[in-house]
Amino acid sequence: MPETITLARHIDAEDARERLARLGGSNFEPAWISLWAFNLGALHCEPAAWLLASQALARPLLLPHTALTAQAEKPSDELTLDGGQPPERAPLSRQWFWERMASPKRWPLTLKESPPTLLWLPCWLGYTAHRQRRLLVLSGLSGQALPQLKPLVLSALKRRAREGQRQSEGVLEESGG
Repeated sequence: MPETITLARHIDAEDARERLARLGGSNFEPAWISLWAFNLGALHCEPAAWLLASQALARPLLLPHTALTAQAEKPSDELTLDGGQPPERAPLSRQWFWERMASPKRWPLTLKESPPTLLWLPCWLGYTAHRQRRLLVLSGLSGQALPQLKPLVLSALKRRAREGQRQSEGVLEESGG
């Protein structure tokens, strides 16, 4: 398994614009979000699916193994957002247990003991420009809205803004301004 997986974007800018417009988004931009991929499968078998998780996510995303076949080289120069550290395995295993109980066809799939792999998920971020600003997150793979990624994206954007502010303050101090 490679150290890092970067998934290829399947939804182009025009499709993203149309989907975000239906959801109320007036502006949009492409982005990449790093998540941790945990292997799911039956014992002694190839992976069947992946749980995409982060400490910032309340609930992991489920990605079929076939989605990993279309991989890009690396995240492009677009906005890249760090999803944070990998979550603890025990809570993730409990979440997967209850997910399996809700869907009998997933019973044979268990969380494997292999270490998580860093994965870059392509997304589209949409913004509304009304009285209350809203953020919409679309999957760059399927075009589906991913509201569970919104807190992760907001915290990553806030972190980037703070880091940028610190850097600009450091430049001002160095220049004597």
